[in-house]
Amino acid sequence: MLCELAGPDELVVLFWGNLMVPSVAVEAGLVAAHADVVLADCYECWVYLVDNGVLIEFQDGEGFTVGRVPQ
Repeated sequence: MLCELAGPDELVVLFWGNLMVPSVAVEAGLVAAHADVVLADCYECWVYLVDNGVLIEFQDGEGFTVGRVPQ
């Protein structure tokens, strides 16, 4: 899904729901390549695509929700 919405060099910001892990900004290609690790230990997280203004929400058991953040 991330590869369809963002180019590999687009900056994304990852936010984890447990607040124990700090938010990070990395390239979309890196997040897509390691998506299994990103989602492995979290029950919820958000991925914000900076250039596109798109937010992807993940909640364990609920799946993904995608929406554009109004500017």
